[in-house]
Amino acid sequence: MDSPNRIYGIRPEYLLLAVMIFLIFALRDGQKAIEPGPEGSAHIHADFKVYMDGKGIDFSKRQYDQRNPYIHMHMDSPYGHNVLHIEASDVPIGIFFESIGMELSKKCFASSLWERYCQTPQKRLRMFVNGVENSEFDAYVPKDLDRILITWGSGKEDIAVQMATVTDYACLFSRKCQGKSADAIISFEKI
Repeated sequence: MDSPNRIYGIRPEYLLLAVMIFLIFALRDGQKAIEPGPEGSAHIHADFKVYMDGKGIDFSKRQYDQRNPYIHMHMDSPYGHNVLHIEASDVPIGIFFESIGMELSKKCFASSLWERYCQTPQKRLRMFVNGVENSEFDAYVPKDLDRILITWGSGKEDIAVQMATVTDYACLFSRKCQGKSADAIISFEKI
């Protein structure tokens, strides 16, 4: 006969532990953890823009400057708030948003504790990389010269118009601008 301290023959503390382990794995959205390489193992630049309900988020504030050694922005450049600087291999974009107090997942974008933009039947979160929809969200590892758009809304937003606002300044930081005038690159190097 089972002890009164057991549930279906299992001690409650073991049952609780099993439930906790299940929840941890269930809440991870099936994503495996990515370990960034050592600092300095990469030097990548990617342009990005975030729109919530048609309104762009302003990343030019000092509070977002160089918060993580692996992935950050440089505000000392006039183009800094448009470009992610990735200083290690295998760094997912979610680490950047976490470092500045935001959150990106497959279901939600949170710009603060009070502002969460989550999937609903009426509105959805979408991510585009170089104009192509991408479902990796926080797990996406940017590549050099990527142009990344994260947008949340009713689907009536003109994605092409939003994508056109994603700058192409990453090539200046990577020294890979093709078709840009030498004057633009030289003036950039002076700052």
